[in-house]
Amino acid sequence: MTLDLYLEVKKIIEKKNKGPREEDPIRVLVESLTDDPFRWKLLQVLAIGATAPEAKRAAAETSKYYEEDMLKSSIQSKISAQTNTANSGISTGQINLDFFYCESQRGTSEPIVKAVCNLKGKSDSGRWRPRLLTESINQQPGYGIVNSEIRFTTPDERGVAKSIANALRNKGVDLKYHETAYPTPNYI
Repeated sequence: MTLDLYLEVKKIIEKKNKGPREEDPIRVLVESLTDDPFRWKLLQVLAIGATAPEAKRAAAETSKYYEEDMLKSSIQSKISAQTNTANSGISTGQINLDFFYCESQRGTSEPIVKAVCNLKGKSDSGRWRPRLLTESINQQPGYGIVNSEIRFTTPDERGVAKSIANALRNKGVDLKYHETAYPTPNYI
């Protein structure tokens, strides 16, 4: 499938009379069906080769998002392996936590998210990381975030989700619970 998507992107880029009707669908397919680093690299190609301004912008934004996500994940894994932070009283064990903040609220939300990431306990071996949620990603199905919420798979992660939510409420961050049907083992 990856090779097929590559060939489709190549065909669209080489096409003389192309527009958003061809560029946007292939961008969406690349975003949803490929893995990094191939995904963000292919999106970079689309950002450069697209002719429609909206397609160029969307491909550039999502390429940057996925590239930063991959780099942050790599850096965070190295940092987590080398450092221990102060115990927060939140016991998450091996569960990985992503703290998203919306691009439109970056100025106020990013500092809060970074402070929350510092609450990770010494004994927690899961990955904790802040992540920017761009407007174009937030508009995709399954996102649509407008309020602070904690998403988890029931019932396995309900206890940890409640512990995290309670600890964050003590820090002034109020969250709504969002139980998901899509399984994300050890990920909140």
